[in-house]
Amino acid sequence: MTSLDEIIDRVTAESGADFSFVLTRLGRLVTKHAPDAMPDAGRAQLVALADELAAAGHLGVVHRSM
Repeated sequence: MTSLDEIIDRVTAESGADFSFVLTRLGRLVTKHAPDAMPDAGRAQLVALADELAAAGHLGVVHRSM
C-alpha cells in the first residue's frame, strides 16, 4: 500500500511544486517533506481554509499558493 508521504512526494513532483504537505485540522504536520520552519500564520490560514472546505462538504484536493 502506498504511504501518505509517497503520495505527497508524487503530487509534488508531478505538479512541479516546490513542496507539498498534509496538516491535521489542528495545524500539526503529518507528512515528512515540508519546510522545517513553517510560520504559524501560514498554518492558521491553511487550517481555516480546511475548516471552510469541510463545512461546505468539499472532500477533494485543494491547491493553495501563499
